[in-house]
Amino acid sequence: MAPCKLIITHQQCLADIIRAFETQFPYLKLAFYKKHDVLISVNSKTERLPGDTKINTLVDSFNEVQILLQTQKRVFELIEEIYTKTGLYAQLFRKSGRSWLKTTLTDDWTLERQNSAGYELSQI
Repeated sequence: MAPCKLIITHQQCLADIIRAFETQFPYLKLAFYKKHDVLISVNSKTERLPGDTKINTLVDSFNEVQILLQTQKRVFELIEEIYTKTGLYAQLFRKSGRSWLKTTLTDDWTLERQNSAGYELSQI
């Protein structure tokens, strides 16, 4: 699969980013949070930002950002790049049957490996 660019602008809603990402990796889901320390919390679902949240209400203005969605990019690299370029706190989830699991323990896996694992776990 050829790398795709995730384009993020200050005027978008979070759902726009999520949809664009999921088009490339259908068994992975991005979620965004108000602050970084919530990502570690067990009950962070209550701190998750709704998809209709406008980016310009969360962070200072920035120029258009392009993030290359390479299959060999590691999860922690993607999360770090999103934060560095936009100031947004993101977390990746992998499909597992009917549930979505945080990838915290496997953030060193590539996006391709995470997506493949999500596919396999969803076939059970």
